[in-house]
Amino acid sequence: MKFFRKILVVEDDSELLRLYKIRLEKAGYKVVTAEDGEKAVVKAIGETPDLILLDLMLPKQGGIQVIRILKSNPMLKEIPILVLTAYDHFNYRKDAQPHVIDFLLKTEVTPQKIIEIIDEYFSVKS
Repeated sequence: MKFFRKILVVEDDSELLRLYKIRLEKAGYKVVTAEDGEKAVVKAIGETPDLILLDLMLPKQGGIQVIRILKSNPMLKEIPILVLTAYDHFNYRKDAQPHVIDFLLKTEVTPQKIIEIIDEYFSVKS
């Protein structure tokens, strides 16, 4: 069931972070948040989420670095990561793609579409 799934939302824009949190909670997920890359790693270690929704342009530690840290940790490397970014740069895609379940652009998806993608991911993995 959804409410047993925990999602870590990593977003430095406080309004977007609040929006994603509210929408995901209404969809039945437990949500924890982080506003920068360093907090994202700490929360991933402490919370062991079922999925991470990760922005790439983050203060203190960028999203690509967060991915590298998480994927190099045996306890965290299996956590699926869904990238949600406003910055579509070839090198970011190239660096992130092998380690994430999808690479989404904020301008091309709605919060509802993000929830549908997450729901679909969990329904396939169940």
